[in-house]
Amino acid sequence: MKTSYIGAPATCRKSFSTALLLGATVLLVAAIFLPQAAFPQSHDDALAGSRWLGPDGQFLPFTQDEEVLSFLATAEVVDSEEITGTSSRPLKLTLKKDGITAHAIFRTVNVERDAMRNVQEHARGFRDFYGYEVAAYELSRLLGLDNVPPATLRTLDDQEGSIQLWVEQAMGVEDRIEKGIDPNHQQLWLFQKQNMAVFDNLIFNFDRNPGNILIDIQGKVWFVDHTRSFKMLPSLNGRSEMRVCERKLYEGLRDLDTALLQERLDPYLRQTEIDALLKRRQKLLRLLDRKIAQKGEDAILFSFVRT
Repeated sequence: MKTSYIGAPATCRKSFSTALLLGATVLLVAAIFLPQAAFPQSHDDALAGSRWLGPDGQFLPFTQDEEVLSFLATAEVVDSEEITGTSSRPLKLTLKKDGITAHAIFRTVNVERDAMRNVQEHARGFRDFYGYEVAAYELSRLLGLDNVPPATLRTLDDQEGSIQLWVEQAMGVEDRIEKGIDPNHQQLWLFQKQNMAVFDNLIFNFDRNPGNILIDIQGKVWFVDHTRSFKMLPSLNGRSEMRVCERKLYEGLRDLDTALLQERLDPYLRQTEIDALLKRRQKLLRLLDRKIAQKGEDAILFSFVRT
């Protein structure tokens, strides 16, 4: 798959070399893409049929997210194993239906605590909740983003949780750093990282780290693990610096149907969380509009397409 850049903003081009010198960015950029040899055979032909890889490395027959969601909600669970290294103890599932096999992650975490002193992110309480994963996915769809894997609710063994499609043949940035995998197309990484910064500010995700950023064999960055997002704070989280924004995402924020957002997120978020989200949206738009007014639209908004 080739990636074409259309209207790459001047600020991104000018700051590219500088950004690579920054310690945190170097650590992230230094571990982005798998070698070309990791691409599956007949890659271009397979892409025409589906975006999703199965456990065997072949593309699943789904062409729309709705088909994936139906599969996640109804497929038989034939195997499960606990994912170690996390306190929330999610499960990796193997699902089968109609001759299709796919992996998924099942989360049931639902922990809530009172406000914590001197911790801004928890000034109005702490909640680690499986439903936020589905809310993040639904919101990404409303914005026109496709970086959050499909997720829905499901009950297994009388325990409700979120079930999300597993991103196959992907590696976390943290693992790439440890394995010393060199980057390709650093500019594409910086573009996607900026979209992630906008999204994380919108949902107040203060927990983004190299361990929950996945890059697949196509070079696509996947945003995962949002169970600690959607704080009731109306402010931006301030942890993710936004320099530029994809034009499509900016338009999605600007034109967001708030009534539809309320309908889609109501099953997963409290009203106070939705209200705070909408306030952060307004602040994001004001911030981006101020940047555009100062530097010009072409310096702030970018577009890129995959061909």
